[in-house]
Amino acid sequence: MVKYIPIAKNNPCPCGSGKLYKRCCLLTGKPVTGKLPTNIMFNKKYNRFEGPIDHQYMQFNYAGCKYMDSTPYKGKIKCRLVHTAGNTVVIPDFIFLKNGWIQPLHFTAPHVVKIDDTKILCNFFIDIQNGETVMVRFYNHDLLYDLPDKSQLYDCEIYAPEDIEEYTCGEYETIGNKIYLKLFHHTNEAGHNGITGSKSLRSSRWNYKGNMECVNFHFAYFTHIPEIKFSSDLITVAMSADGNIDYMIDSFEQPAIVTPDFRTKYEAYIYTANVYRSTTDDRKHPITFRIPVE
Repeated sequence: MVKYIPIAKNNPCPCGSGKLYKRCCLLTGKPVTGKLPTNIMFNKKYNRFEGPIDHQYMQFNYAGCKYMDSTPYKGKIKCRLVHTAGNTVVIPDFIFLKNGWIQPLHFTAPHVVKIDDTKILCNFFIDIQNGETVMVRFYNHDLLYDLPDKSQLYDCEIYAPEDIEEYTCGEYETIGNKIYLKLFHHTNEAGHNGITGSKSLRSSRWNYKGNMECVNFHFAYFTHIPEIKFSSDLITVAMSADGNIDYMIDSFEQPAIVTPDFRTKYEAYIYTANVYRSTTDDRKHPITFRIPVE
C-alpha cells in the first residue's frame, strides 16, 4: 500500500527543486509517496504528524470499533442529556483515564437499553485520535455525582486499544469532587504581562469569525496544545495565518492531491470559515491554567 507523506503547502518540496511544495509538485499533481522520513513521527495525543518544519493535523477514515472482545479499561465519562425538538440524546464530553483525559472527536448516537425496572445500560461508539473508535459502556448505577453544568460523571468500561493511555490529550487533577483540566492560553508578551499582572482574563463578546458581537456569551480561548510552534497550530485556538479555516462534511473523502483551487472545486463538500488572522509570533507566551471541567 502506498503511503502519502503529509506535506504542508508552504514547506520546501520533497523533490529537491528548492521551490515551495505549493509551487512545485502540488501544482503538477505529482504525489509524494514512500516511507515517512525518520524525522517525522505521529503524536497520538495531538492527532498530528510532527516534523522539524511543520505539524500536520490529520483526518482519518474511521472503520469501526475493533476492540469489542478486549478486556475493558476502567475509566470515567462525563456526559449530559440534551433535549431538542422531539428528540433527546446523551452527549459525551470527556473520557477520563488514570493519567489524563480524552475529548471525543466524533460519536454515534448512543444505545440506551432498559434491562429491568432498576437497571439501564448506555453504550457509546466514540472516535478518538489516530483513526481509532472505542466503545464506552456505563450503567445508571455507575453515577458518581452531578456537576454544576447539569452534566454527570459516571464510572465506565472502555473497550479500546491496549495503549489507550497514550491517547490522552492532557492532564487533570481531582480535588474533592471537582475535576480540573490542565489547559493553555496562548498570547503575546503584552497579553502575558497583563494577564499575570491583573490575575484575570479579558473575555471577548465576539464570535469566532470576529464579525458579530454576542449578547449573552463571552469567550476566552484555551487549548490542550502546549505550544503554538507553526502556523498549522493556530487552528487549535480558532485562528489562522490567512484568516481561513476549512471544514469538510463527514462523507467527503479528501483526495491525495489537493490542488490550489480546492475550495471552488469541492465547494459542495467544504465550508471555509473566516476567522481571526494571527501569527505564531503573537502566540509565543503560553499561560497554564487549571480549568474546572464543567
